[in-house]
This record gives sequence, structure tokens and C-alpha cells, in this order.
Amino acid sequence: MYYLKRCCCLLASTFPRAFCSGLFLWATYVLCIEIAFKLYGGIIGLVLCTVGVILLVISLQAYCLVVALGPGSPADFTELHILNYVPGMQIKPPHELLNRTVTTSGSGNFRICNKCEVFKPDRSHHCSSCGICILKMDHHCPWFACCIGFKNHKFFIQFLIYTQIYSLLALLVSGKVLYDFIETKKYKDQYLSLNYVFLTVISFVTFLSLTFFIGFTLYQLFRNKTTIESYESQRYRANLKVADDRYYKFNSRKPTDKSLGNVFDLGWRENFKQVMGNSWYEWLLPIRVVPKRLNDYYLNNGLNYPVNEHVYQKLVQNSELQQRLYDDILDYRRKQKQDQQADLESEYQQSGTVYGV
Repeated sequence: MYYLKRCCCLLASTFPRAFCSGLFLWATYVLCIEIAFKLYGGIIGLVLCTVGVILLVISLQAYCLVVALGPGSPADFTELHILNYVPGMQIKPPHELLNRTVTTSGSGNFRICNKCEVFKPDRSHHCSSCGICILKMDHHCPWFACCIGFKNHKFFIQFLIYTQIYSLLALLVSGKVLYDFIETKKYKDQYLSLNYVFLTVISFVTFLSLTFFIGFTLYQLFRNKTTIESYESQRYRANLKVADDRYYKFNSRKPTDKSLGNVFDLGWRENFKQVMGNSWYEWLLPIRVVPKRLNDYYLNNGLNYPVNEHVYQKLVQNSELQQRLYDDILDYRRKQKQDQQADLESEYQQSGTVYGV
């Protein structure tokens, strides 16, 4: 049973990758060999073939990097593992994570994955398909058979954009061939290769679908939100000095991105650079981003993220307010308990006097 499950998982992960790679290679063959060389030839054919091969190489390189690098996981860091974990146990996260994490679980406690038995940094989530927690998880993509997250988000976006450009090129070239074939009525005495028809249809569908998907992806990128964060409310910590949210047991209003704003939104320029890099060649080429702060281990590995100072100050003020509220309520309850104790002692003394005790 175990080996059967492994074989099914291997097939499920291999098929989409082989299909996407094969589709690219087939499209390049039709575009470069059957159209560029056989139909056009000369300088035009050479230019078409060169552009097609360049787009093929960049697209497949981005695709391979998405798969090879993966999204990254909290389980990759030994300091985030919880030894002898028991569900429901109260345990403090590492000091650096405690000081710089701004979100909590729905219950208000520090985020822990019961399945992976690790601390979950900000923006990380457990993927049921991959069976592991993912850093800055955006979504699980079946076309890559892996998740899109912190380490491969940039290459995923580049793959989408270059694939759209490639599909537009293939659509224009193959569409021109079909148009000329019909316009000149060559169908009366010639056969048209089905490869041209298939390339036109597939490139049209690909271009149309990617147009909407890229638009949504870039919109999320400029807002510094993942797909999960766009439809799930993010709860922030009530007190930034402790790991639990006990301060809110007296108050039903909890700090969230809906009430305070997105704490990770740094403005569209910085949001873009955070994922795509700081230089034009990092934006264009599928190469890894050079971090701004080379000595910031947690920031460079997706365990912490820069925050919006305006929203963060709201959290600080909210934290101080809740601390005062919590202390005032504790003082009130302590005083109330002391008054009750004093009343009981007074009543006991009076009872003793009456009965001559």
C-alpha cells in the first residue's frame, strides 16, 4: 500500500511537469521549424526562431527554478522544531521570532502547526497537498505540482509573464499562417498542417487565461498580499511583548488587517522589489534576488518580513492600551477580592462578639 501511494504521488507530480515541458517543446518545434524555417525562411525566419528559442529557454528556466527551489518551509529550520510536542501545550517560540512576529492564530496563541510540529512564522500556512508548512504560502499550483511561496514566488511570476509573451508570439505567427491560408484559398488544393491549428487554439486559450491570472497576481504583488491573505483575515497580536493573546479575553475586538490595515504593505514599489529584486536584471532574468540586508538571517529566509511603520505603530498603541486595560481590570478584581475578604472578616468578628466567642 505504501509503495502504491508513492507511485501515485510520483505520477501526480511528474505528469504536469512533463506535460508543460512537452507542450513548450512542441510549440517551439512548430514555431521555429515548421513555420519560421519552412514557410518564411531568410531573416524573418531566423528572427522568429531566435526569439522563440530565447523565450523557451527563459520560460523553462523559470519553471525549473519554481520546482527545484520550492517555496521553502519552516520545517527546514531546526530552531523552529518543537521537541516532544503535545497538542495544546504552551511553549514560547525562539526569541527572535517572538520579538518580530506580528500575527497570531485565531485563538490568539502563537501560531503552531500540529501536523509538522513547528512554529509557524508570519504568512506561513500548512498545505494539505504537499503535507508540509509553506513559508509565505500563496497557493498550491497543480501545473508545477508544488506550492508557490517565499523562495519561488518571483520565478512563478516570471514564468507567467514570459509564457504569456511566448503564447502571444505563437498566436500572432500561427494566426497569420491560418489567415493567409484561408484568404488565398489555398485550402482548395493544399492541406494545412494540424499543428498550425492546434498551436493557434492553444496559444489563444493560454494567452487569454494568463491575461486574467497575471493581472490578479500583479495586483496582489503590488499590495503585498498572498492569495490566502486576500480571502482570509489576518489577526494581529494584542500585545507585542508576549506570545499569547490573554489581553483580549476581556475585549471582543481583536486587531486584524481589516481594522488596522495590511501591516506588510510597504507601498507598491517596495512590495514589488521585495519579491522581484532591486535591479532591472533581477526583474527580467530568472536569477535569485540579492537581499538588501545580508546579515539578517530571519528576514532573508522568510521567517520575518518588513512591516508598514504606520500600521505597526497602531499595533503598538493598541498593545499599550490593552495592557493598561488588562492591568486595570486585574487591579479592580484584586481590590474587589480584598474588599470581599475584609467584609468576611468583619462579619466573622461581629458574629463572634454576638455569641461571646
